[in-house]
Amino acid sequence: MSDTLLGAIVLVPFLVFIFVAGYFIYKFKNARLTNAWGPLVGLVNGKVVGDGGGGTSSWLSGTYQGRPVVAKLAPNINESTTDSTSTGVKYNYFDVALTGVPGRHNWAVDYRRSVLGVGQSGWRVETKDGALQAALAAAGVTDLVAPFGQPPQHFHLPPVQYSRGEQTLRYRADITPALAPTPQQFGQMVELLARLAVINAQVNPPQG
Repeated sequence: MSDTLLGAIVLVPFLVFIFVAGYFIYKFKNARLTNAWGPLVGLVNGKVVGDGGGGTSSWLSGTYQGRPVVAKLAPNINESTTDSTSTGVKYNYFDVALTGVPGRHNWAVDYRRSVLGVGQSGWRVETKDGALQAALAAAGVTDLVAPFGQPPQHFHLPPVQYSRGEQTLRYRADITPALAPTPQQFGQMVELLARLAVINAQVNPPQG
């Protein structure tokens, strides 16, 4: 028997084993995330969808007060510094977004920290449009977001962000050590977005 044939005989069963093992690992991970969504599905009359790959993330889609909602679970994400260097620490990421939210300008609510005593820490509205920034601040959007707590330092995107291109209004959180927020926490997050969507419609209508 040639070495090539022997190698093929050994390699084929090994590849089959790897494929089958990977399939069952994915099914296990996906089932774990699907189970974590369980208490939240009914709150938005939702449907859970896996990532179709490594089982590293999962989505819940549904509606809240007639608005389309999409949420994401992504556990065991590597923390990173501002220069994208991994810290070796993992966290459980969660976000929820209202979709189909029209608007004219992008905007966000973020928490900025002073660096070595330079600058002032605090919540602020971020947008390139000065009039919109003033209007959102006057509407009290930072007061609505602040009770949810400051974002962790490994978050490099704002906890609340509106994208006119995607027409999404999103809230992000580190929910470690939980895999998913509690029904109460999830309800508060979605209610926050619903209130922000109303403000967005008032001060940031789409261009006529």
